[in-house]
Amino acid sequence: MKKANVLSAGLVFLTTAMLMMPVLRPWVINLVYGDLLLFAVLGFFIVRGQVPVHSVLQENRAWFVSGCFLMAGFMLSDLVDGGRGGAEGLFGMAQYLCVILLIPVFFLGAPNPRAASWGLLAGAWINVLAAVLTWKYDLVLPGTVAGRLSGLLGNPNTLAKNLAIPLVLFLNGALQATARRAVWGYAGVLACVAGSVLAASFGGILALGVGAVAYLAVLRKRRILLAIGILGVAGYVLAASGWLTGLNAKLDERMGRFYAYSSVTSLGSSEVKIALMRESLETVLENPFVGRGIKSKEEDGYADLFMHKVHNWPLIVCESGGILSFAGVVGILCYLVAFIGHRASRCRSETRAVAWAALVVFLVNMQTNTHMYARFWWVALFVVLRMVWDEAKPHGNPAGRPVAPGGAVP
Repeated sequence: MKKANVLSAGLVFLTTAMLMMPVLRPWVINLVYGDLLLFAVLGFFIVRGQVPVHSVLQENRAWFVSGCFLMAGFMLSDLVDGGRGGAEGLFGMAQYLCVILLIPVFFLGAPNPRAASWGLLAGAWINVLAAVLTWKYDLVLPGTVAGRLSGLLGNPNTLAKNLAIPLVLFLNGALQATARRAVWGYAGVLACVAGSVLAASFGGILALGVGAVAYLAVLRKRRILLAIGILGVAGYVLAASGWLTGLNAKLDERMGRFYAYSSVTSLGSSEVKIALMRESLETVLENPFVGRGIKSKEEDGYADLFMHKVHNWPLIVCESGGILSFAGVVGILCYLVAFIGHRASRCRSETRAVAWAALVVFLVNMQTNTHMYARFWWVALFVVLRMVWDEAKPHGNPAGRPVAPGGAVP
């Protein structure tokens, strides 16, 4: 491999991995080292002519037009509502702008997409390792909440949810590799499961399960699906009998309440979240055309508390930016479905399964997320979209070639 290719691959790998570690930041504000690398590396590639910016913009017009609607709704709502968000609102919009412009241009246009896949998986391993070390040695990392561990992602739910697509990629590599190499893929699957358990996140565990089942269902792996079902039932029986306690005290506590009351609302903050969603829906129905602004909850006095934010991305966007921003969300979702639906049919069945599983995971996660302007929510999804985009091209991967754990062709 030429030195230029090694340099490009290294930069793509490092940028992708660092974007998945937002705790590492030079300032208190939500601008991380991964963002700085993204700006610098993308600029470097553009100057060298290694990113076909015009081609990316042209072929993904629906994404960028939808992003314009999203931003227009936020700006209009802030202007009409007196700019209640202030500097915080402007910074929130700047982060959305980064997601809309930089993430797709970088991950769909940068060279060495295989390096991005490996960077994503390396980021998953590092986050799980950080969570394990925190659990084992009682370390204190930002984002640890009442015994729930977050790795280097800054929030337990964020850790668990961002392990779902890497789990699909690990599983994809394991099922296609030789017996010796498959060990590494299955080790990655177990690491993702362990990270979700340490995070004690039911939303994250749901995303992992849904992603794995969706991937296997598209591939029609009935025996493996049956095995997962049997393992799930066995795990529930063992957990109910107390055999699986002791891994995470917070998870034990939450499961204990579930067994005592036999209600999902006993698992944690579900009732609070549902009440907030009802309140948000009432606000939207009162004035669906103009929102309250991207940081409108600040003056309500409890916006800094994570549990007091609406955990439903389309709903919080609609409340914040009104009908224009909501139209942007709908456009983004239509773009994702059309992107995969149009191109995945020309890919191998394994890549097609990874793509649809990643989309399902994203749809599940967005139903339990607040604002999704943090870059890490989109990294794994666009890594998968690049796999589909490259393979669907006429000169893409011929059917039957082996695929690495990251999903890229070796």
